[in-house]
Amino acid sequence: MDRSNLPAASESDYWYVVFHEKTSLRWLWWIGRFKHVSAFTYVAGFRMWEVYDVQNHRTRILRFSHDEWIKRSFRVWTADAAVVKISCREVECTRIASRFLFFCGPAIKHLIGLSCLAVRPDAIYRECLRNGGELLGPKDAEHSGRPELADRTG
Repeated sequence: MDRSNLPAASESDYWYVVFHEKTSLRWLWWIGRFKHVSAFTYVAGFRMWEVYDVQNHRTRILRFSHDEWIKRSFRVWTADAAVVKISCREVECTRIASRFLFFCGPAIKHLIGLSCLAVRPDAIYRECLRNGGELLGPKDAEHSGRPELADRTG
């Protein structure tokens, strides 16, 4: 399906990728600093935040009102995590190895158009930063980074 066939469709051109340091899966102790990766973005037309989270047992797409996200959910979702803002890439052809398996790492790479061989969250974190991602600091994170969002949300 080509997006140009859907003129009223809206698609975010950036995502905030969340590298979680903790997980409920104890067997992931060996994987590195980051145990899981998810992403969220702002959907201006609906004044909501959307979370994309591929888990062991299912993929979750969560939607939060702007007010709920800013007041509470953002802090909960990003507790013990590093957050990187990255622009999506239009990729004509990705390496087939880049899409190997379907768990959190490859799913997030596919979401943002990052074509690399990294599969572990630590390696994807480094690739995001190497490919123009911006690490948000604690003060940025307080409001989901966002002077530019204040302009969009009114």
